[in-house]
Amino acid sequence: MSTLSLLAAVAADTAPLATGTGPSIPWGRIILAFVFCILLAVAAIGFIRVKNGMSLIPDTMAARMSASGEVTAPPAGKMQIVQRLSVTPASQLVIVRRGTQNYMLHLTNHGATEIDRFGDDGVSTGEVPTA
Repeated sequence: MSTLSLLAAVAADTAPLATGTGPSIPWGRIILAFVFCILLAVAAIGFIRVKNGMSLIPDTMAARMSASGEVTAPPAGKMQIVQRLSVTPASQLVIVRRGTQNYMLHLTNHGATEIDRFGDDGVSTGEVPTA
């Protein structure tokens, strides 16, 4: 038992319990680690956007930062959702733009149906089924 009490006394000397000071928190390291994590998340979001063929900066943010404030049309090969309207919880009406061509689609759980096709000038180029 004398060995055990000797080890306990040595451990008590190395770890002062009643010094009256708080734990030393490395605030600088914590803040730097937080900033690093935020930058890593932003970089990952940017990488995923570029990999999926999207611009690095969203169009609305780029329009706010640009001097002219005009939002340019997406390239002819890209599709952009212009407007979305929920009809029921399971269906939506969506207007999609591809270049200068616009499509009005009815989306459900079973698929999509094209309702109308029109250009940017508003002239309908598709045939709307009549009942």
